[in-house]
Amino acid sequence: MRRIVSLLRLLGRQGTSIRTRHASGGPLGPVPARRDVRGSDPSRARLHAGGGVPACPALACGVLIAALSPLALATPYWVAFEGDTMPEEQPGWVRHWSGQYGGAQRWIETDPDGNNYLVIDSLASQMIYDFAEMDRPLNPTNPGEIFICEWKLLVAEHYGYRQEAVAIAPDQYGILGFGYTYTEIRGLEEGWSLPITPGVFHTYRVQSLDLVSYDLFIDDAFVRSGAWYLNSLNQSFVAFGDGTQGAGSRSLSKWDFVRFGVVVPEPNAFLTRILLGTCACRVCRRS
Repeated sequence: MRRIVSLLRLLGRQGTSIRTRHASGGPLGPVPARRDVRGSDPSRARLHAGGGVPACPALACGVLIAALSPLALATPYWVAFEGDTMPEEQPGWVRHWSGQYGGAQRWIETDPDGNNYLVIDSLASQMIYDFAEMDRPLNPTNPGEIFICEWKLLVAEHYGYRQEAVAIAPDQYGILGFGYTYTEIRGLEEGWSLPITPGVFHTYRVQSLDLVSYDLFIDDAFVRSGAWYLNSLNQSFVAFGDGTQGAGSRSLSKWDFVRFGVVVPEPNAFLTRILLGTCACRVCRRS
């Protein structure tokens, strides 16, 4: 049973994608000491196939928005992959990979400070894709709840067509995908791109009240608003990893964490400060 239908095929583009799935489908230098894990089941799915981030002059905005974390909020649900193990070793995550071509080389890397990262290396072939996916309801269900998805990613190498990094499909229908090259992040449905400082970690965060429209933050700075692509049929899921097969796309990426969930600000002035910070960013963006 096919679990994911290529959005690129639907749109007549090149490559294959994890961002859109069949409506009846399920859930997308020296080498360091490594843990090499290859899948035993070929996937029948596909995941699709970043200089400096524009920063808002309102420094206070980044500070206020940074406070929006599960530690400061009530959490109807919260899922956190922290890069300490392979995703499929944690409840709910399923690995999909290019079976006939072999999956990516993957290992857990530890830096001198003791931080762990999941490394995904698909440099061996453009035909390799390898990503993790979790199927579950995503949407906020009550007024005042906020959906958040955040990930910390370093693109160490990239060649060819851009990679898909993260896909988010809401409970109703639609898809939101983010891709990358070595020097930029791209909105895969909306067609925008933003430069990023290459070769370093960046933290990305999507916030939404309804999983129809969203605000995007990079390194705690508001960068843009956008909307889900609604002309697709999906079951709700979050997926991340190396998402492109073909088109010459190969990459080496490091994932510090991937977290998502629905949070509720505590009943105090906290939410007001957050909203004011968001408004300040938007004013700066217009000025």
